[in-house]
Amino acid sequence: MTRSGYYDAVVLSLRSFGEGHREVRLLAEGRGLLRAAVFGGAKSKLKSLAAPWHSGRIWLYENPVKNTIKVTDFDVTAFRPSLRENLFKTWAASLCTELVVRTGGGEGNDSKSLFPLVCGFLDGLDIAGEHEGRAGLLRFLWRWLILMGLDPDPELCIRCGAATRCEAPARCEAPAGTNRENGVLYYSAYEGGFICGNCSRPEERVFPADEAVRGYLSAVSRLPPAAVRVLPLRGDTVRDMKNLLFFLAEKAVDGRLNTLQSGVGIL
Repeated sequence: MTRSGYYDAVVLSLRSFGEGHREVRLLAEGRGLLRAAVFGGAKSKLKSLAAPWHSGRIWLYENPVKNTIKVTDFDVTAFRPSLRENLFKTWAASLCTELVVRTGGGEGNDSKSLFPLVCGFLDGLDIAGEHEGRAGLLRFLWRWLILMGLDPDPELCIRCGAATRCEAPARCEAPAGTNRENGVLYYSAYEGGFICGNCSRPEERVFPADEAVRGYLSAVSRLPPAAVRVLPLRGDTVRDMKNLLFFLAEKAVDGRLNTLQSGVGIL
């Protein structure tokens, strides 16, 4: 029995097949990842609408006997043109896409929560300047790790149990020139969590997380997005968070991320 229906969805990627047709990879709210065919010639309006990072309401025709899905209509409500016009934004959106695809689009409630997270990130990236977009990418990665249940607690040493909670994340940015070793934890790939300076061995001190880093991550976890966007970020804080979060993203997919490997110097 065939069936038709519609979903709110975002196009993640596409590839050509047959005589000018396309297969799109979609993240559909409530359905997770889907593959669907878009038929039509070079002048097909539907084919022009089904482009990466476009989102809106999509109508699908499914044939469970043949195990095929066809796109019959697409009402695009967000085109996000700057994601194709700015090199950094293109790579950042591609990293988001690769993470979603490599992790299967989430399962159960995760798939429902993932859709607004992805669309919110792409919306913000589209309107942001490049500097703001870089901070937005880090926030997205941390929220994605939280959603996947893969976020290490930034306020606890997992070896000795010492709590290092920053009660005022908005004011936790240490002034330039202060000793950044005060209150530093280190992420341990062996332990899968943060460890304090007293517990860590020299070879484990690869990913430092001082009070600024941990306070910012805690703020992303606890505060509304609008409140986090206005928090100050120094260059060294961004650097340390990027190194840590890129590592955690690859750890989450249990392998190298092609976007990170190819986008060295861009992301």
